[in-house]
Amino acid sequence: VEVSERKPHHLDLVGSLSSTDGLDLKGNWEHRNLFGPAEKLRIDGKISGIGSNDLSQLNYSAGVMFEKPGVVGPASKFFAGVNTVLEHPDAYDHFSVKGNTGLSYELDRQQTVSAEVALDYSKITDSFGKHTYLIASVPLRYVYDNRDSRLNPTTGFRALAYAEPSYDILNGAAFVKLRGEGSAYQSLDAASKFVLAERVAIGSIIGAGLQDVPADRR
Repeated sequence: VEVSERKPHHLDLVGSLSSTDGLDLKGNWEHRNLFGPAEKLRIDGKISGIGSNDLSQLNYSAGVMFEKPGVVGPASKFFAGVNTVLEHPDAYDHFSVKGNTGLSYELDRQQTVSAEVALDYSKITDSFGKHTYLIASVPLRYVYDNRDSRLNPTTGFRALAYAEPSYDILNGAAFVKLRGEGSAYQSLDAASKFVLAERVAIGSIIGAGLQDVPADRR
């Protein structure tokens, strides 16, 4: 068996066209093994809604992400990122700039935990009016995954538990976002051409009224 390193640079450009949503364009550039010990730098960008909206209603997003494995043992990974979004869904208009940094750790082949700190500045216009937020949060995540394949599963299940304590520095509102979800897969034939998939999810936001929670987090 011969193995070789992949090229350090990778570029993806993708376009899609919909009769309802118009033209979407997205791309990413990735630098693998940035400093030697398998670090990764990735830059993403996307424009959507071209042709279905006027120029002032186009949706934009861009981000930079850095990952470094093996920070606290070989099963750990440090990550940090900055991203910005300008979007116009039906219910609200939203602009934000967000930065985050954290650490994920593989407890074993099936279990992964992660914790991070994030700061999100956003301006939102919705049915309640115009609002500005500066939210500090601590997203916490636990994942159990025993599927036979992450890209094309035919058996097994995946469960996720998520909690995000948050505090709006500008408006003095505190809340906690909770979410749990699970998905299961079962092959119906020996060749796994037919697979039964089920998914269930539940979530809640506690500690603040509806108007105190940004529309993109509800």
